[in-house]
Amino acid sequence: MQQEYEFAADGVIGPALWHSRKRHMSAFLQRPGVREWWGQARWGFSDDYCDFLDGLIREGEAAG
Repeated sequence: MQQEYEFAADGVIGPALWHSRKRHMSAFLQRPGVREWWGQARWGFSDDYCDFLDGLIREGEAAG
């Protein structure tokens, strides 16, 4: 997932694909088991990516 984030930032993948991947990640991050995993695994990812995923989690909470 972080690789796709980096590819999108570098313009390697197009906006339509990135939008689709973001929706998928957002839905995935709303699952309780995934949220538990994220709380334990975030140390292995860049700060920027952590901020991005935390934002997707907040958006999902606000929408749901």
